[in-house]
Amino acid sequence: MINEVNGDAGGGELYRALLKEYRMSIIAAKRESYAQYLTASNNMARDSRRLINYERNKTKVDLHECGISPDEFNSYFVSVAQNIIFFFFDSLNTYLGVGSEYYQNHKFKC
Repeated sequence: MINEVNGDAGGGELYRALLKEYRMSIIAAKRESYAQYLTASNNMARDSRRLINYERNKTKVDLHECGISPDEFNSYFVSVAQNIIFFFFDSLNTYLGVGSEYYQNHKFKC
């Protein structure tokens, strides 16, 4: 985008270099700020955990909001391998021009 604006072919390299410098300065500022926060803390274990959770963006998710029953969830993952195998052989049969009757009645061990 920078090279489109000013016609400079090296604009992309300049952008990436400046972006890298910007990100490194943010990391250094965070590191210094977190060190000061922990140094001033009277409970370092608790405040360390708070910083870790903040950086991980830990949010509590209600698993009951998804609208999928546990049985549906489990049956999907139990049948994934068999569905992949059937899809592969159906695609192969279509490509080769042969019927897929053999594979429909054949049980594959996964």
